Amino acid sequence: TLPLLPSAMNKNGTHQAAVFYLVADYTLGVGMFGVLPGCYVTGVHDRCNALPVQYWLKRGEVKHLAPGTGKLRAETRISHEDAQKLRLQLVNKGRGEYTGTVQISQDRRIVAEATHTMGIYADVPRAAGVRMNLFQAQNMK
Repeated sequence: TLPLLPSAMNKNGTHQAAVFYLVADYTLGVGMFGVLPGCYVTGVHDRCNALPVQYWLKRGEVKHLAPGTGKLRAETRISHEDAQKLRLQLVNKGRGEYTGTVQISQDRRIVAEATHTMGIYADVPRAAGVRMNLFQAQNMK
């Protein structure tokens, strides 16, 4: 959920458009982490050896249906089939991609829908001559 705070309002007293984009980014990212075994969703940007994958927003689109004038709720649902495809991409290639929809509502009424595409990759060394450490090797398994 996301409250309407003065710092996030535009001049009309509604949520700024960028807030929708950003909340959809994090909602979909956390949703993707939630369907991957061995990933935790707290501290999603924690750059430590305990987190086996990282993600980034590749592209996104938000369709505004009504102004957000109060407390918002963002929700995404990832099907079992899509979760399986994402897992297989990570196992087979070390990276994957997922496009999902995030519904943003206020008082149970949808005020925006976002379609974001996220890239996800196994957290392994990306430089020539650098080997993965013990934690990274275990996480890949």
